[in-house]
Amino acid sequence: MNYSLSQAQRQWQARARAFAQDEMLPLSLQRDAVADPFAAFDWDIIKKGSRLGFRTAVVGRQWGGHGIDFVTQALVMAELAKADSAITKTFSQCWKWRHLIAEGCTDDQKARFLTPFIEDDTFLLGHAGTEPNAGSDHRLPPEEDPRAGWKLKAEQIDGRADAGLGGHSINNVLLMNFAADVIQRVTRLNMDIHGGAGVSQMDPRVDKLSRDAIIWTHLAGDSVQRMKAVRRLKWN
Repeated sequence: MNYSLSQAQRQWQARARAFAQDEMLPLSLQRDAVADPFAAFDWDIIKKGSRLGFRTAVVGRQWGGHGIDFVTQALVMAELAKADSAITKTFSQCWKWRHLIAEGCTDDQKARFLTPFIEDDTFLLGHAGTEPNAGSDHRLPPEEDPRAGWKLKAEQIDGRADAGLGGHSINNVLLMNFAADVIQRVTRLNMDIHGGAGVSQMDPRVDKLSRDAIIWTHLAGDSVQRMKAVRRLKWN
């Protein structure tokens, strides 16, 4: 099997690296120091990245996007995140929900959402949900409590969408656990190497990386996710 990158993949990687170093990195710490979350959000950087294709990277070419594959997505995300993980997440969040739109929506629905999404550099995708006994948190409901946890999802029944009960695949959960371990190890190494640069005060970029690592760990790889993985393995 050939694991070398294609020319197109290298071009996306180089584009992301240049944008991260020239545009994202110079403002990362400055925006991070702004206490107001609304004021901290920089629309100019989102518009610049959108014009380079980062916001619409995974939208199919038939809808006006670039249709990059998963390997290219990983390359772009890795380069952007070197400069600022929060800005990177703003772009990659659009990728995640575009995949769901492509897989679960009719052509009419795709046109309804993807057409304005392509045309507007400030059109961002995201998700927040709530039910009487669940929300967009990462709780671990008791297995024996039928009232706890999410109840609604979309399923394909005879080619049509229907409602039911769902969740992440075991592979996704295990991957999130692995990614969290990598984040923690890299952060510890970074702190060992650069943490003492400010003598009694941590280097600002090391400090930001440490806080980012805590956020991503709790979002995708904390003890709750590990317990979910064990449950899935037990059930399977």
